[in-house]
Amino acid sequence: MSCLRFRSTLPLVCAALFLLVFRLPVALADDAYWEGQIGGVGPDYVIQVPHADADPFKGNVHVTVTNTGNQPWGDFHFQIYDPLGGQDISNVHFLDASLGGEDPTSSQAPLAWVIDNEIVGATIDLYFYADPVMPGETAWFQVYTDNPDHVPFFGVMFYPTPVPTRACCFEGGLCQVLPADQCIAAGGEVYPEATCEPNPCPPPLFACCLPNDEACYMMTGVDCEAAGGVWYVDAICSWAGGTFDCPLWRVCCVGYVCYIVTEETCVSMQGEWHPGWTTCEPNPCEPPSPADPDSWGTIKSIYR
Repeated sequence: MSCLRFRSTLPLVCAALFLLVFRLPVALADDAYWEGQIGGVGPDYVIQVPHADADPFKGNVHVTVTNTGNQPWGDFHFQIYDPLGGQDISNVHFLDASLGGEDPTSSQAPLAWVIDNEIVGATIDLYFYADPVMPGETAWFQVYTDNPDHVPFFGVMFYPTPVPTRACCFEGGLCQVLPADQCIAAGGEVYPEATCEPNPCPPPLFACCLPNDEACYMMTGVDCEAAGGVWYVDAICSWAGGTFDCPLWRVCCVGYVCYIVTEETCVSMQGEWHPGWTTCEPNPCEPPSPADPDSWGTIKSIYR
């Protein structure tokens, strides 16, 4: 028998049951169970449930709860408390497998958790943003408690919190503030920042081709230009079907001026591209020929 089946709104009933239970010559189960519903989120909707404990003073707390509110749950929080007052609960803890207990389990997956046994009134916070408990849904949670000081009657309180909104980063550096579950479902990555101003998302990387280097590098447009390269929108250096081939950078003669550019750039500059020449030092571009004194251009210039 356990008062864990009663809500904290019935402290007198629980206290009476506590006295009755400890007069009975029967062993008490260390596991505790609660089933009910919660119609909101946050500490204002906390459920407080006392629990009578006995040897070996360790076991699981099982909670089955229906979300009767209008917000999805992304967290569920447990805390130890003293329902009688004056008891030392500093050594009543939550344990996972790494601490010598059992990992918490839940109907919601994937499940992450954080345990804090340093504070009086130990806590374990469960996180399941990718699989929230939607309004109308029922979920179950199980956490493991350890009571080495043999406190005969301690309480466990718990409450849900909503799926938080976070900066959600998409390919290309796009940032949107979304609930974590919606971000993951849309193919984004959840970042810890709560806002997109400033944008925490990494800038997009593009295929960048550098002068005299046939290798392709993934860089931001700014970094590529700073390195003297050319970057290509919507292009990556390699993918499942192949690789991006950087165009050759070779000598382009625009008159007597020498440039190292791609053929496409050379054409746009109205230059002469030389794919076999790789350097402008010394300048391989031919200087302009001196004007023939009897040429038509010279004659025109005299009589202009």
